[in-house]
Amino acid sequence: MTTPLLELEGTWAEITAQIPDFAGQKLRVLVYPAEENRTAAPGIRPIAEVLADIAATIPASELAKS
Repeated sequence: MTTPLLELEGTWAEITAQIPDFAGQKLRVLVYPAEENRTAAPGIRPIAEVLADIAATIPASELAKS
């Protein structure tokens, strides 16, 4: 049986309050800057923006093939 993916968002205190719910489970924790702190990392762009830039370079003739 596969465990469903669960995403938690909140302050460290809010997330650590949920630790007992995950007792005995293996976890992977990824820490991302909050949206309001995005200016601290000026080189990072949302993936949707990057993909839109890439898609804009695809010739119309190629897009018509799909």
